[in-house]
Amino acid sequence: MTVVAYGNNSGVEETFRNLIGKEGNTFAKDILQDDGTDRSGLLAELYQGYTDAVSPNAADFEKKLQGLKQDVAKAKQDGAWEGRTKPFITHVVNMQPEQVDRILAWWPEDSLKIAYSRGTDDGRWTPISEGSPGQKTAAMLAFLLSYGVEPMILDQPEDDLDNHLIYDLIVRQIRANKTRRQLIVVTHNPNICLLYTSDAADE
Repeated sequence: MTVVAYGNNSGVEETFRNLIGKEGNTFAKDILQDDGTDRSGLLAELYQGYTDAVSPNAADFEKKLQGLKQDVAKAKQDGAWEGRTKPFITHVVNMQPEQVDRILAWWPEDSLKIAYSRGTDDGRWTPISEGSPGQKTAAMLAFLLSYGVEPMILDQPEDDLDNHLIYDLIVRQIRANKTRRQLIVVTHNPNICLLYTSDAADE
């Protein structure tokens, strides 16, 4: 797992619209317009060059973000913003001062880039978005069961996994976790049920 600074590209529009008090699709040309082939608007300019495979450069991004914030404050004061429509500028002018303050203090959220290894020796990592349901489940379970001591509830962890992975991943990891954390498991798989029965008998 890798933290991508300011990488929450998919949620930034909703957050920005909440800040300026305009939800829905209003001012799409000014904020973010995406027809599948062309993206425009101030958020498209902010995230220009960003894709799921290419993370934004933090220093460049912060410089562009600071410019966007200054443009909002200037438009509020001067009633002008080059390249933006008049209705959008009018809306910015009419915003409450605290809305502008929230925009000046705003930072887009980070995102997580998750990849998993197929277990081969080639050292390659595959984005979890490209994995099958079973591979996604196995990768996430392996991570969750490898870290932490907090109590955990697992609801049918065997879903989408074959019997080999159920034993190698879930049964062995649960057995190792039982010594350091409380686990509550809801399951229909007899191998996981037998784990608790056999452990209780050993005790």
